[in-house]
Amino acid sequence: MTASAVVRRAARKNEGFVRRIWRWVKNALWQVLFGQSEVQRICTPTGNQVDEQSRIVRFRTSLALSNALVKICNAVFDFEAFPMEAILTEMIKRLSLDAKNTSLIANVRGCLDRCNYVNRVYNRVHALRDEAFDSKNAKHEEMLEQLWSNLKPNVRRSGGRITKEWGEIGFQGTDPMSDFRGMGIFSLYQLLHFTGNYPVEAQAALAESNHPTRWYPFSVTGINITSFIIELINERLVDFKLYKFANLQRGTNDSSNEDDGLEALHELYSTIFTRFNKLWVDSNPRDVMAFPTIFNALKKTIRKELVKHSFNSSKMGGRTTGKKNLHSKKKGYKRSHATKSRARDIDQIQDDMKLEQVKGKPMEFEKDEDLPGLGQFYCTPCARHFIDAVTRDVHLKTKVHKRRMKDVAQKQYTQKEAELGAGKTVEKYTPAHPKESGMDDL
Repeated sequence: MTASAVVRRAARKNEGFVRRIWRWVKNALWQVLFGQSEVQRICTPTGNQVDEQSRIVRFRTSLALSNALVKICNAVFDFEAFPMEAILTEMIKRLSLDAKNTSLIANVRGCLDRCNYVNRVYNRVHALRDEAFDSKNAKHEEMLEQLWSNLKPNVRRSGGRITKEWGEIGFQGTDPMSDFRGMGIFSLYQLLHFTGNYPVEAQAALAESNHPTRWYPFSVTGINITSFIIELINERLVDFKLYKFANLQRGTNDSSNEDDGLEALHELYSTIFTRFNKLWVDSNPRDVMAFPTIFNALKKTIRKELVKHSFNSSKMGGRTTGKKNLHSKKKGYKRSHATKSRARDIDQIQDDMKLEQVKGKPMEFEKDEDLPGLGQFYCTPCARHFIDAVTRDVHLKTKVHKRRMKDVAQKQYTQKEAELGAGKTVEKYTPAHPKESGMDDL
């Protein structure tokens, strides 16, 4: 299936049958009353208040849903740059646009320019994907060594270039070149971007990937995410993230700003990798065999999010999400909302402190990017995380901490006392005919 057919099918699926009917009726009425097609209505407004990002999304949606512009759609959503003037002339002819309306034609040209820019970026991506890793290429080898340095700073491999030590950063064999066969040098570029620009997130993911039970191969996971990026590109679901980088002043043949588009794809890659690691930790799988299930669930979620932003759904009147504040009447929502930010109780803290006394060391937490200081600076009596050791030491001298120390120093109540306080008592009755110690049981 061609890229154009994929886009048209995705647009129809996102729109739905009823909304497509509503769009057709609205466009027909607009054509009769004002003599404007949908593309003309989208591209007519001008000025600084116009949201160009919204305009191009509406433009591509209209193009994908139009039966009269299938030929143009095939050219625009191909992965090769298309002849701008020929496509513009064809669109003016088929939609009967006013060629003398300079602002309208300029806006249509701008939308086509952005589509052409995205095609050029994708062309470079496919070229990088098709470029195999070459051990004789000094640049490729330098990039591979940089990846090791990003993940293992100040650690030298004792085995040289071909060694099992590559497994420490998630490669499958002794030579990483074999793992790059599927996605080529493009996957190495993306791994370098993530590990170089987001060292904290990369180190957290690497540490989690080396977990004794729920480990996963770090670098191979990165290559799988690159493969997912290619899938999204082939489905044209990341176009909207690249439109803003098109430099319309320099002409359609300028390639100086295509690096910005590649950078945007690398940023998307970094986001997906970080989300995968968090989902993996939250899922707490038993072993690596859960990798396909968790990764496919993440892919499904991300694909759904991108489809929502890639196409503009025509709006119909009335609410579509139910009555206002309907969720507040749900018992599960009330319970979760009430306990969302609940701190640890005194008896739980006392249990934590007893455990620390038994182990002879303070509580330890795995690194979590959602916690202050990655969860490494914890005050057990107050059940609070701090951003660094200095902030925690300052807290230890405050009245809040000293007051909490008095609270946790009190005698810990038992479960029986808690039940008595709640009125849950168990009556004990004296038997009317107590057994004598010497009698046999009947």
